[in-house]
Amino acid sequence: MGTRALTVLMALLMLMKSELIANDEECDLLQYLTIGRNGTIQCSFSKYHAVSWFNIEEDTTILFYEKGVIPEDGYASDDYDIYPNGSLFIRNVTLEHETMFRVTKVISLSKPIVSYEIRVRTIVPPLVQHPVIEHCQDNLTVCYAIQDDSSALSCFVQNVRPRISLVWNQREADRDKPLTSELTIESRNNETFTSRSTVQISTKFQLLSVFVCSAEENAWLFEESETVVVLEKEGPGRISETRKQYIELHTTMFLQCTTSEVHVIVWKRMVDTETTEEVILLRVKTWKSDFIETYDNDFRLNLDGSLLLRNTEWHHQGRYTCLVAEYTPEELHIDVVIFMMPVPRYLKVTGCDFQRYCVLKVNQGDVLTCSVHGIRPEVNLEWRVYEPNTKVSFLKDNHRVHPNGDNYDITLTSTITFTPAAENRVTVECRVVGTNADIFNLSQTIDLLIPNVQANSNNTGVLTAVITVAITVIVIVILMIGGIIIRKVIQSNHSQEGSNLEEAIPMMSPTTDTNKLDQLITELKGKYELLYDAVQPIPYIRDRMFCV
Repeated sequence: MGTRALTVLMALLMLMKSELIANDEECDLLQYLTIGRNGTIQCSFSKYHAVSWFNIEEDTTILFYEKGVIPEDGYASDDYDIYPNGSLFIRNVTLEHETMFRVTKVISLSKPIVSYEIRVRTIVPPLVQHPVIEHCQDNLTVCYAIQDDSSALSCFVQNVRPRISLVWNQREADRDKPLTSELTIESRNNETFTSRSTVQISTKFQLLSVFVCSAEENAWLFEESETVVVLEKEGPGRISETRKQYIELHTTMFLQCTTSEVHVIVWKRMVDTETTEEVILLRVKTWKSDFIETYDNDFRLNLDGSLLLRNTEWHHQGRYTCLVAEYTPEELHIDVVIFMMPVPRYLKVTGCDFQRYCVLKVNQGDVLTCSVHGIRPEVNLEWRVYEPNTKVSFLKDNHRVHPNGDNYDITLTSTITFTPAAENRVTVECRVVGTNADIFNLSQTIDLLIPNVQANSNNTGVLTAVITVAITVIVIVILMIGGIIIRKVIQSNHSQEGSNLEEAIPMMSPTTDTNKLDQLITELKGKYELLYDAVQPIPYIRDRMFCV
């Protein structure tokens, strides 16, 4: 069919009676096209002879299509095309395409034609598919923020078409409370719009409050029409509590915050190597939705709001903070200390066997050594005497700490000293002391055998007295024997001189004096033996230790 035939056909179409269809059985009467992209005004014609598209506002024909006929010059276009189902293809949609279009379908020359008037709206979708809260940047639909000095929250949407209105609400457990906000809308060449809504935050809000920025108009442009911010109020007046909890390495950490159901709960932590807190996770339960936002995948939140960590590592040590709304205390600090039991799990005392009760024999100035290996955190060791009035003490304590990988080896050496009045047997204890002593509750008890210095002094005094008496007696005996001998010699000389003068007189027997001397010596010897037997040897204590 030539150009002349097409012109005749189009003229006939204009002269023929037309039926305007108001429903959208074959074409949607309101359609949206994105500026800057290729677009299609959709229709779904099945049986037809020809289709014609018109721009009503400009009163011009856009394109005419007859089945089986290739358009010639004047009826073809680089900007438009018609698909076999009658849809109009538009290359590079612009703001000018936001107008009214009419599509006319010719079934046959013997039947009335069918027409649809379609309103086309041009759009520019937002780059971020939800309203953006300034405190949260553009990557979250739920975020956590701390109230700063400005005491204001703002949300916005940039370079969109059509314009979008934004509103603020405070979301409570059972309802949304509208807030007075200031909305500003800026236009760029009347093509795209930027909307911003700002609300002033009062200091009357709770420690944790939930605020929602929502798209009130043309919300269908977004995948998520609202953005939620959980706001923490800074300043004094918080009801807080602090406690310590010990968790063994590679075990489950379970931190309890509250025993009742709350509207908002937030868990934060600050590890030992950092100076600022980070949000681990938060949960919000409201009339509209319940959600949990997790920022660290190591942790889980139980239904009761407690924090759960399956496998505790060294880097999990630090301060954990639980914040809750509508509950006391509002702020709970938990100082988590990760510990490692020593290997072996007891204190070692040099010279002792852990399997048996230990007794050590010690002397003045001996050294006692107590140690623990592979323990964490670092602890202190000390020696303690059980009996408070015992005059036994430890001097010159030497406390050494040696790193052993992630753990520590700790050794305590002390010098023992005691007074002469000390007991023979004293019970002492080596134990863990200091900040982390409650974790381990480790101690080792032993008995010390101490020489009785006072008893030895008494025995030495008795021995000295006995020796003195014995020496005195011996000297007396020697003097007496010497005197007797001298006397006997003198008497013997006198007897010889008078023998010549008194030959007739019989001599007296000397046996009497000799017998008396022998008797005296015998008695002295017996007494000396008694004194000698009373003398005891000086005790000798070997300088060594042993266990029993």
